[in-house]
Amino acid sequence: MNNTDYLLKKFLLKSVYFFFECFYLVIHDLRIVSILQIQYILLSEPTLSNLKVFVYGTLKPGEYNYQRYCEGKVVEEKRAIAFGQLFDLPLGYPAMTPGESPVQGFVLTFSNPAFLDVLDELEDYNPHRTPEENEYIRQQIETYNLSGQSLGLAWVYLMTVEQVQRFGGVLMPSGSWSGYVDTLTP
Repeated sequence: MNNTDYLLKKFLLKSVYFFFECFYLVIHDLRIVSILQIQYILLSEPTLSNLKVFVYGTLKPGEYNYQRYCEGKVVEEKRAIAFGQLFDLPLGYPAMTPGESPVQGFVLTFSNPAFLDVLDELEDYNPHRTPEENEYIRQQIETYNLSGQSLGLAWVYLMTVEQVQRFGGVLMPSGSWSGYVDTLTP
């Protein structure tokens, strides 16, 4: 099937799906998805609608906000590196600023791009406010796997240097942050 045929078939299926999306086949009191919906799902391009976010702090797997916000919503997680500077804040979470040092984290992939609104609220970011009014600034950055190969662009929440200084941030040259405290260590 050439690209034109694929696009035409996709357009027709989307059009038909629009009109029939509320109809379901009912067999033995179970609702199942109609053949049209299955074809629509198979022809859709989920990678275009996926949301990728680079996380370096409390949203990393194993950290306290991962379970609260991400568990069950993440479709893929990859260890990753982005470039910036990482700071430990006395508030109990880190901040990343633009820079040239490797910062360790994860690229989390969410199937629902609207989840970005939830993360914006957590990170006290509103695109309609000035950078000074936000705690973090959201922007896209290039991310890399641990071998240095590009993983593509991902959203990240950065803090301004002025904000980090105001909060009393301490540079973390290791580029790695963990909120886990080992209570067994004296």
